[in-house]
Amino acid sequence: MSSSSIDRAETVAVSVSISGDSLQVDLSDGRTISAPIAWYPRLTHASANELSNWRLIGRGQGIHWPEIDEDISTSDLLAGVPSSESQRSLKQWLEAKSGRRDKYKTEKTDQDLEQGRNLLLQSLSSYELGEAWVASARFLMVFSRFEYALKSLGYVRQQGERVLIEWRRLAAETSPYIPLDHALLQEVAPLVAEPPAKQVVRQGHLEWLLEGPPPTDEVDLEWLLEMTYRVRNNLFHGGKWPFDSARDVRLINAGEAVLAIFVAVRNDLHLAFSEY
Repeated sequence: MSSSSIDRAETVAVSVSISGDSLQVDLSDGRTISAPIAWYPRLTHASANELSNWRLIGRGQGIHWPEIDEDISTSDLLAGVPSSESQRSLKQWLEAKSGRRDKYKTEKTDQDLEQGRNLLLQSLSSYELGEAWVASARFLMVFSRFEYALKSLGYVRQQGERVLIEWRRLAAETSPYIPLDHALLQEVAPLVAEPPAKQVVRQGHLEWLLEGPPPTDEVDLEWLLEMTYRVRNNLFHGGKWPFDSARDVRLINAGEAVLAIFVAVRNDLHLAFSEY
């Protein structure tokens, strides 16, 4: 087949429409397929006028939006393949696009809220909900419940109007009942072997403070709680994006093991964790 001809059996796009948060494409075989707008970051950042200005390319083998320089192939739509544009490329495009607009809109449109929701989801669309996602969601829920249980038991102190958890007191009071034996150290080994980095600000720039494995005599319950808290902070406050899946899962599972041993040994914490 020559490069200028199309196999008659090949399914191509014949029409395009956008409804709500979905891209809908009518195909030459009579079907209509749809894909989430969130799969295509440039579409989520486009105005209604920009979205409506599309044309078919390659006699229906793809769709082109000239104002936002976006191309989507019909074969990718059929295969359910989202945009593969890198975050760096998207950032550069957004910066160039924002240079052509004012920083704030002069008036609100009815589509703003819907578009805003799409923008929140677009950065997640290229990541599969795999083991790292499941582990992180579970860990954040467990940690939140654990922290609330500690508050109910009075492990809190006040700093101005802030309420802080007394992690150090928890470790000190529990240490006599939790020996750091071989079995426990095996469960938390990733925290020791590859401690989670700490995000810091230096001269106005965010940086990661990397730490190597600590001396053996420094690994105690207080240190393990500190590392577990750091894993939580890196996840919750946006420090870990995108995921380094394999390493993150190891650290998350190790942090969960630290919390689990406290709940297993402390009857009061076990009851509070179950109730709240």
